[in-house]
Amino acid sequence: SYDAYVSDLEQMVDKLGLDNIILLGHSMGGVNTILYTSRHPRKVAKAIIEDVGPMTPQGPSGRARIVDELKATPLEFSSRADAASFLRKERPRMSDAALKVRMENTLKELPSGAVTWKFDLNGIWNSRVDWNFPDLWPHVRELQCPTLVLRGGLSDILSPETAEGMAQANSNIRWVEVPDAAHLIHEDNLQVFNREISQFLSAG
Repeated sequence: SYDAYVSDLEQMVDKLGLDNIILLGHSMGGVNTILYTSRHPRKVAKAIIEDVGPMTPQGPSGRARIVDELKATPLEFSSRADAASFLRKERPRMSDAALKVRMENTLKELPSGAVTWKFDLNGIWNSRVDWNFPDLWPHVRELQCPTLVLRGGLSDILSPETAEGMAQANSNIRWVEVPDAAHLIHEDNLQVFNREISQFLSAG
């Protein structure tokens, strides 16, 4: 659940004694960023939310796509080449550099020689079956730090109307649309992604 994710973050921040932090979260991580930042305004100096926001009752058009992708994702692959082929087919806009990073950080080899995920695919699938998505509007309105919302220009998750609604609901929020990028902005258009974040972080 999202409360469990936020609890993990709360415990980590407290354990490390962190203050004045900058949170950047994509998709599910963006939801966690909104929830944590609204609950702990004195802990977060700036927040960056990548391609997610409050959902309409019927959900975004991309919700069914994500469920279908999870259904189609194998638990393991016979080789790293097969895994790379699957990831490339799933994310055709992803650069070669982004594919390499994803391969290095999300896959591990099994004693059998097969390749599997480092994360709990079944756990993610189970959390998406019910799609127990929180009402984010109250939390969006409570954000007290400068907050950047990035929307992929081709996104089927965060609509321009919702991004604009977030900015209208809270003067601490501004949003930017990144061209040539879908839901995974950091993989589709890393140059603009980095530029927008650098400008945001360097601003007073």
